[in-house]
Amino acid sequence: MNIVCLSGIDLTIAASTLRGAVLDNLNLHRALLEAEDMTGASFVNADARGAFFTKANLQSANFTEANLITAFLDSANLRSAVFLKARLIRTVFAEANLRFANFRDADVESANFQGADIRGADMNCFQLETADLRGAVWDATTLFPEGFVKRNLQPLDRM
Repeated sequence: MNIVCLSGIDLTIAASTLRGAVLDNLNLHRALLEAEDMTGASFVNADARGAFFTKANLQSANFTEANLITAFLDSANLRSAVFLKARLIRTVFAEANLRFANFRDADVESANFQGADIRGADMNCFQLETADLRGAVWDATTLFPEGFVKRNLQPLDRM
């Protein structure tokens, strides 16, 4: 399977599908993966800066220590995805399903979570106060850093 990257460096992987694919440590800079089904895929330590994952199915995907700076994950299904220690600076998660996602120790400086569903997510990450959380939906099971002010967030019981 061929993965086209706008960086000019395309990738060929030995798989017929991206479901459950192991893409660990790969250079996916500006990869075009919009609307792809990558359920359960692993991107551990991958460099996916500026990659396009809009409307992709990434349920239970593992992005541990991945570099997703300025990547587009808007309207993606990221339910139960893992972003442990990931670099998510200016990453776009607008309108994404992030239910039960794990952002522990990730850097989310200036990330866009507008309208995202973060119910049950672990948002104990770095620089969350700089992220755009307008209209994000959370509930009592959403974990936030101690002392975090939930401004611009819409709790589930007010929807």
